[in-house]
Amino acid sequence: MLALLLVSEPGRFAIATLDASHPAIQFGAIAILFFYQAAVFALGYLVVAVMVTESPHPWLALVRATRLFRGHWLQISLITLGLWALAYAMDQVGTSVALSIVLESFWATAAVASTLAAIRIAAVLVVFAAVYYLLRIERDGPLPQDAAEVFD
Repeated sequence: MLALLLVSEPGRFAIATLDASHPAIQFGAIAILFFYQAAVFALGYLVVAVMVTESPHPWLALVRATRLFRGHWLQISLITLGLWALAYAMDQVGTSVALSIVLESFWATAAVASTLAAIRIAAVLVVFAAVYYLLRIERDGPLPQDAAEVFD
C-alpha cells in the first residue's frame, strides 16, 4: 500500500502540472517518473524480503531496505523492469495459450489463470529474496554461521 501511495501521488501531480508544458519537458518528466515508480516498487519488494528475514516491524524493515537499496537503486530498478517485462509476456502469451486449451470450463480456466498468477508472484518474490541476500552479503559480509557450515 505504501509503494502504491508513493507511486500514484507524484504521478498525478506530474500529469496535472505538465499538461500544458513543452513536449520535451513532458517526455523527460515521464521518463523520470517511470524510473521513480520502478525504484519505489523495487524498494517495496525489498521491504517484503527484509520483513520476512529480519524484522516483521514495517518501519524497521523500510529503514533496513532503504540502507540496502542505497547505491544500487539503478540495478535493482532494472531488475524490477525486467521482471515486469517477463510478467507482461507471461500474462499475454502464457495465459492466452493456457486458456485456449481449457476454454470449455470456467473452473479450469480460473484454475489455470490463478496458477499462472501464483507462479508469477512467487518468481518475483524469489528473485527479490536473492537480491536481498546479495545486498546483505555485500553490505554486512557473510554471517558467521554461514562460514561455519563450510567446515562442518
